[in-house]
Formats: sequence, structure tokens, C-alpha cells
Amino acid sequence: MYKRTIVVSALIAFLLAGCSQPNPQEPPGQPSASFEETPCPFSVPAGQIVTCGFVVVPQDHNDPEGPTLRLAVAVFKDQSSEHLPDPVIFLAGGPGEKVVHAAPDLAQIFGPVHANRDLVIFDQRGVGLSEPALECPEMVQVGYDLLDEPDPEVVAQEVFDAILACRDRMVDEGHDLSVYNTVQNAADVEALRVALRYDRVNLYGGSYGSLLAQAVMRDHPEHIRSVVLESTLPAEKSFFVDTTLTVPQAIIRLLDLCAADQACAGAYPDLEDVLFEVIDRLNQEPVAITVIDPTDGQSYDALLSGDTVLANLRVVLYLTPTIPSVPQAIYDVYNGDYELMTQLTSLRFLFSDASTRGIMYPVMCSEDLIGRTQEEIIEIRDSLPPQLVGSADPNLSTEYGFFAVCENWPVEEADERIKEPVVSDIPTLVIAGELDPV
Repeated sequence: MYKRTIVVSALIAFLLAGCSQPNPQEPPGQPSASFEETPCPFSVPAGQIVTCGFVVVPQDHNDPEGPTLRLAVAVFKDQSSEHLPDPVIFLAGGPGEKVVHAAPDLAQIFGPVHANRDLVIFDQRGVGLSEPALECPEMVQVGYDLLDEPDPEVVAQEVFDAILACRDRMVDEGHDLSVYNTVQNAADVEALRVALRYDRVNLYGGSYGSLLAQAVMRDHPEHIRSVVLESTLPAEKSFFVDTTLTVPQAIIRLLDLCAADQACAGAYPDLEDVLFEVIDRLNQEPVAITVIDPTDGQSYDALLSGDTVLANLRVVLYLTPTIPSVPQAIYDVYNGDYELMTQLTSLRFLFSDASTRGIMYPVMCSEDLIGRTQEEIIEIRDSLPPQLVGSADPNLSTEYGFFAVCENWPVEEADERIKEPVVSDIPTLVIAGELDPV
């Protein structure tokens, strides 16, 4: 998941300007792929031409004659008189972000980025409308079930159990989880280009999509004209380990911005101290609240704990328009008014169905933790204010955290070379948000 930030003028200038040719590396073998056109799974906006269907790719690109997968794709055709032949291929985040079902909205948001070019939107393997999709209803349901659970140990164990239940079901259904990784995803992007008959392409990837873009630049550089990396996850970093630090850092940056702003500091003085007191108080005595799922209006009983406030801050940092409400929400809770913080809690439902959750662990367990250790997470937690790492016993992270999940996931660790920084001559624009939590 990621916060989309559009710097329109910079992107237009970058993507539409002439770019120098990259110095291609030795290309891999030509991918095997074909395109099957189908009706679009959404209403095509008036006046637009959109081609939808499936790109059929090998389940394992090292076995082109073996079983196949179907990638859902929507191509928004440029009809301008100044049409350029190289499209923009959008690489979604996650891993697991669903995008094809909402492709018209995405195409509108990214309109300036693909001026005079086609825009290609697709669900990555195992995601959304692609076939098969590794949905994980066990993980979604446990999120609802634990809304009013006060014990962090119970929460950690039940989430862990739900993840492994999802694993067991997917294995029982016959899914080969070893073929869901970034190297295969990168080969899919090249297969997509071949199946759709484009000679050169531009890539736009955010969050996990930025990591995928780097993999395409590394493995299949010869047909890439330019790249935009937004909210970049460098290849050498670990999402699971390093966000233990980046989330608290982003929260502290937000608090510091308020302290440095005369109006904010005047209205909400000593915001960090107030936040820490709120977190401590609510972890001692959580408050019963009612949250409403904004997607369907359904209400649920929940508990507002300090950990809930901390989780809300991470979510709000993904939703830029809501960030200015944070100081007031903190102060309101401090003063016994929980309405605004309850509304922020409800925003978390927006992410419930945004991703195909069963795809994260096959991808991340094969590559994200290479060369990293559980001890690093413990050291990071020990270096931070306790209010910014959660109230759970650190031992729970060892027993139920990412490393424990990946030790129980049926995929092999990838070649450590995929963690090497990507070096490329392909023209690339890198965009970062100051308050990006991950």
C-alpha cells in the first residue's frame, strides 16, 4: 500500500522530454506471453477507448512450456493527434494492491503522466482480477474480530494463526507459492510489453511498485525508455525490518512540524508530550467506541487503545488530506473527546479490501529478510520512545512477527544478489514524501 503523490509539472516534463538511451545489459530470453481480449470489468468512461483482457504468462518463466497464469489488464488508449508509441505501465504497490477494478479512477488521477501515451494498468500475478488470485479472507476477518480485543498478546497470536491458516488453505488448493516473487513479477512486466506489442515503455512504480520497477530495470532493461520511482523501497532495504524505524520517524517529523509552526504550536503546545500521555493512558484503560466502515456503513464495537492511536497515525500519514487533523485529534482525546479519533480509526477500513493479502508473504518471505535478523528489530525498538513501538511484549515479535511467519512459509530464500542496489543508465525520476511512514 502507498500514498500516491503527483508532482504534475515535474512528471510531465520528465516523461515527455527526450531521454537518452540506456546502456542495456545482456537481455534474458524472450518471454512467452499472449493477450486475450475480454469485456472491461468496469464502465468505460464516455469518450475513452479502453482495451481489457488477460495477458497469459508462464506460471514459472523458467519453464515457459509449463502451467500458465492470467494477468488482468486494462489499456487506456491515447487518441491525441500527438500520440507517442511508448506507453506508461503502472506498477502497483503492496505487494498485492488491486488496481484494475478501479482503473478509470486511476487513469484520471494519472492523466498528466500519460499525456499523449497509452496507460497500461494491470493486476500483478496472484492479485485482484488476475487468475488465480490469492485472496486471504482469514486475515481480513481477524481484523474485524479483534477490533475490541484489549490484549496485545491475543491480537498477535490470532493474526499469526490467521496468516498460517491462509497459507494452509492456499497450499491445499494446489497453489505453487514459490512462483510469487519480484523476479517473476519483473518477467511478467516484460511479457506484458511483448503481448501488447509495445517496443519501448515507461514505468511508474510506487512503494512495492518501485521495487518491482527496479527489478525490471535490472533484469529487462533493453526496452525501458524512462522510469518514475515514487515512495521508493530500495532493493537493499527490508520493508519488514526498516519500517520498525521509519514509521516512528515519520510520526516524530509530523510532531516537529507542528512545533515549528507558530499557529499549530500555539493551538497544540507540547504535542509530543500530549501524544505520549494519551498513548500511555489509553493502553492502561482503553475506551469503548463504535467505528463505521465508510465503504458500506456497517458499524462495529471497538476499543480505542494507545496502540490504536499509534496505528491510526500510520494510516493517516498515507492519506495526505487528513494529516492536518492529527493535532486536534490528539488533543481532543487528551481532553476526553473521542469523536475525531474514532473517525480516524474508521479510515482503516479503507484498506481492508484494497489488497490481495495472500500474496504478501510469498513475495516478501522469499526476498525481504535476506541478511537481516530479528535482533535488529529488537535493537530498533529499544532505541525508540516506548509509546512509538506499541505496548506488546517484545518477545511477541519474536514468536509471532515477520520472521516467525516466514520461517513457517513454504518458499525458499531468493539469491542474495537481488538485494544489491540497482545501477542503471535509464533516465529515472525519484519522488519522496516528507511524511511517508514507510
